[in-house]
Amino acid sequence: MGLGKSAQAITAADQINAQRILVICPASVRINWLREFEKFSTRGLICGLVLQSSDLEICLRKTVAGGIVACSYDLATQIDVNLKLSAWLTAGTTSILILDEAHFLKSTTAKRSHAILAKGGLVHQAARVWALSGTPAPNNLAELWPMLRVFGIWNKSYDAFVSKFCQTRHTPYGQAISGHQNIPEFRALIKPIILRRKKADVMRDLPKIMFADVTVPAGPVDVELLFPEYYIFKRDAEFRADLEKQRRLLTAAVDLGGGGMGGLKMLESLTMTQVDQHKISTLRRYTGAQKVQSVVDLVKDELESGLEKIVLFAVHRDVIEGLREGLKDYGPVVVYGGTNPTRRQRNIDKFQRDPKTRVFIGNIQAAGTGINLTAAHHCLFVEQDWVPSNNAQAAMRLHRIGQTKPVTVRIVLLEDDELDRRIQMTLRRKTKDLVAAFD
Repeated sequence: MGLGKSAQAITAADQINAQRILVICPASVRINWLREFEKFSTRGLICGLVLQSSDLEICLRKTVAGGIVACSYDLATQIDVNLKLSAWLTAGTTSILILDEAHFLKSTTAKRSHAILAKGGLVHQAARVWALSGTPAPNNLAELWPMLRVFGIWNKSYDAFVSKFCQTRHTPYGQAISGHQNIPEFRALIKPIILRRKKADVMRDLPKIMFADVTVPAGPVDVELLFPEYYIFKRDAEFRADLEKQRRLLTAAVDLGGGGMGGLKMLESLTMTQVDQHKISTLRRYTGAQKVQSVVDLVKDELESGLEKIVLFAVHRDVIEGLREGLKDYGPVVVYGGTNPTRRQRNIDKFQRDPKTRVFIGNIQAAGTGINLTAAHHCLFVEQDWVPSNNAQAAMRLHRIGQTKPVTVRIVLLEDDELDRRIQMTLRRKTKDLVAAFD
């Protein structure tokens, strides 16, 4: 992550004189991709941006003789959009399909995977397909099976792949992948189609990145405002009982997995459906909210002591809004899921360029990929995502090309909350295992 995947892809496209380039990417980075072409391409190709399905006809007419079209994964799953993009690709003999953040296609059942990878999908319409990702398999190697299958690298079944390269264990939630095996054989398998850039190899002058923890005391929470579903009927006892029930559920999940990768699998299983999310959502929001005031105080002290800028990451909107209000004197900008792409880019640019905008606050998934936040070299995770690769992607927004200082990433832990601490350690161990599989 942060080693210039987009710049390399654009330069390579120039070298082969590709005339039709379709970039499928997360919605939040479509504008950034066109900026990257303007910056790195020497050919001045026409650019088309598909922000909604009604934009497609205009983009395709504009690029009928060739050019670049950037479209989101979600839009590419719409049948009419998919068919028109397919026809546009096949009309050119030197067409390229660039799949940015290609781990979005890890699911064998998702609509986006079918629209892009299945028979008749977009990968079969382009002369070349380049899949870009800093975290090719966010959770385990089995997530590479759909792409390895369609690229002809592994022609056997998903179960055969799991049996060959993954370790599994039985859990109350079903069969779970708990580790990897036969790694040398796996690396030999993917070698013909993978170009793996590592910081140690190609960016020896990039400053180091350091990870640390910071423990803060629990701050006040306006529970009546944050949880009106309880307090509109004055059900404080029920609220406290639900917190305790959810704490027991989460503790049992971590205990069941032994605190390692199995424990993380148990945690992830509780976020798979709306019903399961509800089982633990109150405690997660409450834990995050308890950190807000202490983090605000901490960040204020550091900014007043000479720190120029800082990036804060969180999960819940309540937490993000609390941080924005508490740090309003420092010109904070915010990026949520669903933030208008133009406003999103404007907020990023403002943080990067305006010395008065000293705080960036982002939702991990919405602001964790495809952007540069190198104006800061300090980052705080007020909350962490339970998918370790999402946290790693977010941290790399600071530690990438353009960074001139060592980067410090700190994870906020809640004082006297052993469950919070155990979850962070579980996330760390899983991240290390995934990194080892590739590097």
